[in-house]
Amino acid sequence: MTAPLRIADERPAAPAAPLRVRAHLLHRLRAELSPAALRAQTSAAGTALPRMYWQKALGAPLQDFLDRNSKMFRASMTEWAWRAAGGAGEMPMAFALAVEAMHAGSLIIDDIEDGATERRGDVALHLRYGVAPALNAGNWLYFWPARLIGEAGLRPDQELAALKKLAETQHRCHLGQGLDVSLKVQDIHQEDMPAVTATKTALKTGALMGLSAWLGALAAGADLETCEAYAAFGEELGGMLQILDDAGSMASGARAEKAREDLLTGAPTWPWAWAAQTLDPAAYRELVHLSQDVQGGRAETSFLRGRLRDVLPESLDADLHARLAHALTHLDNRIANPACVDALHREFERLRNSYV
Repeated sequence: MTAPLRIADERPAAPAAPLRVRAHLLHRLRAELSPAALRAQTSAAGTALPRMYWQKALGAPLQDFLDRNSKMFRASMTEWAWRAAGGAGEMPMAFALAVEAMHAGSLIIDDIEDGATERRGDVALHLRYGVAPALNAGNWLYFWPARLIGEAGLRPDQELAALKKLAETQHRCHLGQGLDVSLKVQDIHQEDMPAVTATKTALKTGALMGLSAWLGALAAGADLETCEAYAAFGEELGGMLQILDDAGSMASGARAEKAREDLLTGAPTWPWAWAAQTLDPAAYRELVHLSQDVQGGRAETSFLRGRLRDVLPESLDADLHARLAHALTHLDNRIANPACVDALHREFERLRNSYV
């Protein structure tokens, strides 16, 4: 039997940002599944079940997943927006935890839908605990952010705006996920592939990064118009990270498994958008037929990966840096801390290198 989770006496912290966020996330999870918290939620009579039942139902799979290595990009976006918008001291952690919890939930559900076998350096949660417990844990992580935001000490008008933005983001993310799990490359006309890829990216990836920046600006005391400007910037940056992810999976030997997963499922990704833009119709149809052979197990992924690697734009680095500069125009004069711009460029280089 897995040992019950213990409630920490103090909020944990660690120097490295991802480790610090992970420690806070696990701490809040323990508090959320504490006997007192569960007693308050389960019945008016305050009936308390033994901890071991909640540990099996949610504690074990959630602690397992949330304790795995993660780059915490969305938490970093929240903190960057908070500082850029004028936040001082220590950022209220609830907002960073909310976006990371929602992202973690999306990954668990995504792995079930894709039939993935690994996530964050370990076995996919549905393979370790079963589909039903993993599905429930992933869905629970979609709902938890509302509680985290509700406990963040916002004014009533701010809390209402934050909860509305959260619901809007969850809706948009599911629209994007619908495109991702339903459409294969052979379902999409060549002329529509760039638009499908861009739309899926904006909804599935960009929206959550936008929420991250929106919440960071709100935590710094920004008005809603400024929060929306930060959200637009976050969406742009999220789109760029998806481009790096898709391109890197084709170009980097270390990321061959990610490429293999995308190719076996026939997922429309940015290399397919570039192929659609650069290949003539006959060559593109040949590539789509090869994809269908890969999906059907009649061809290896390595050849298709090489073909898609050949269509990666040579100007990709320059294009992304130009896109970043343009994205910053969304913020106009709303950056209260100019030093954050230099920090952003350094962080973008770090992120770019992590996908190579």
